Amino acid sequence: MRWCYLAIFLVFPLVLVSTVQANSIPAPRIITLAPNLARLVLTAGAGNYLVGVSAWSELPKNIPVQIIGDSEHIDAEKILALKPNLVLAWSGGTPPYIIRQLKNLGLKVVKINTQKLEDIAPALKEIGRLSGTGIIANKAATQFNERLNQLRKSQTHQLSLSVFIDIWDHPLMTVNGTSFMSEAVKVCNGHNIYADNPLPTPLVSIESLISLNPDVIITFSPQSQSIWLNRQFPKAAQAGEIITLNANNFTQATPDIIKEIGLLCKDFDGIRNSAKRTEQKN
Repeated sequence: MRWCYLAIFLVFPLVLVSTVQANSIPAPRIITLAPNLARLVLTAGAGNYLVGVSAWSELPKNIPVQIIGDSEHIDAEKILALKPNLVLAWSGGTPPYIIRQLKNLGLKVVKINTQKLEDIAPALKEIGRLSGTGIIANKAATQFNERLNQLRKSQTHQLSLSVFIDIWDHPLMTVNGTSFMSEAVKVCNGHNIYADNPLPTPLVSIESLISLNPDVIITFSPQSQSIWLNRQFPKAAQAGEIITLNANNFTQATPDIIKEIGLLCKDFDGIRNSAKRTEQKN
């Protein structure tokens, strides 16, 4: 019995110290340097820890945060005043000089990679690990992967469609095959007609577009859709095969893109069925 008491006496201080240490860990105070990172933090269950975000970040009204700059410029004084213990930078998007500047100020900066669709789930898990919301983040990551795989399987044997992704109208601009947007098109068994272009966001001439003659045009606003309908070229515009997606969802590598991919696959199926009916009539 004496040994039992002694064991309790020895273990109790260890439990107490562990509890004190856990409770003494400050809650995360997170700043994100790109709109997609703010979305990822929300999905990972750490939205209440956000204290600062970059311009154009979409957040619920009940989360009070400050704008600390944009993708190219930051307000270092405002960032320091917010006393963050974690700054999330966008790998490949946040300029290196901003990351160096913040690190020189003694801040913890972690780069989050979201260049491809396959990066989204690991990014969620990493944010969950850093913010202590791993259970929520891991569940969201699993759900994203499962839905993405479902869409891929459902489109495997569908007819391939050639696609032009219109990210800017004046001048006309698109993305090449390295973009996650191009990957999203591929999930629905579509082929980005500028996938092989060496530039990530190449300028496009009307002559080039007419020559490649895509089956489908993807736009991100009703205004852009109207422009193509008025042009009446290439083939996709003549046939009215213009799909308008939510720009914030489709142009950011976050779990929200999965909804737009689902809509895109559905629209592709409609275009394929329409083409089949036309062939049958002829």
